Amino acid sequence: MPCGETRLQKHRNHRICPVEEAALDQKGELKTVLNPIKEKLERFTKVKQECEKTAEHIRNQAQHTERQVKAEFQKLHQFLRDEEEARLAALRKEEEQKSQKMKEKIETITRHVSTLSDKITAIEKAMQSKDLSLLKVGA
Repeated sequence: MPCGETRLQKHRNHRICPVEEAALDQKGELKTVLNPIKEKLERFTKVKQECEKTAEHIRNQAQHTERQVKAEFQKLHQFLRDEEEARLAALRKEEEQKSQKMKEKIETITRHVSTLSDKITAIEKAMQSKDLSLLKVGA
């Protein structure tokens, strides 16, 4: 406090009003300031709700797409299993046919070998004999 000034002098220019009135004035001012904040809160709440709706839509869409992808791949897997089974069946049939042909060829060759072997044995026996019948066979 400056020299010679009393407390009363210091507050002489202040307006004095009852506390209740001052509180009402302050509440009015706060209400004026609070209204735009409440409006902003409402806008933020609405935006948040829209974002939540969008996020839920994105989740639902992703789940739906995932189910579709899995179903398509399941179809592809089944197609590939069926294709594999068909190709293996065709391969087994072809192998069986070729094996049968080879078996028949082997049997034919075996008969020829046996016939030739018998002829060779007969000729060798005839050559070892001192009989002149060999000359008759050759003539």
